Amino acid sequence: MNDKVVFVSLLEPGTQKRETFLEEIAPLIWATRNQPGCLFFDLYCILERESIFALREIWSNYEDRQDHWQNVIGLQMNTLLGRYLARPMEVFELEEVCL
Repeated sequence: MNDKVVFVSLLEPGTQKRETFLEEIAPLIWATRNQPGCLFFDLYCILERESIFALREIWSNYEDRQDHWQNVIGLQMNTLLGRYLARPMEVFELEEVCL
């Protein structure tokens, strides 16, 4: 049984804030990758809509993901998202269906 958890969040910073957003979120993404239980933490640009990003998170378990969003790095990321996003982020939990 695979216990890893996968989430994708859609992020839409204001169009004038895109470059600054990317500059500020990059160090937080790198720091998150070194946290316990983090398997992947990547930011993608949606090609058809360059103003929207997809944040893909894969964690060993729910507890590690929850710990991340409650520790200093996660809180800094939440503050940054609150400052830059034009609308609330949409978060989706994914389940692998093809092995």
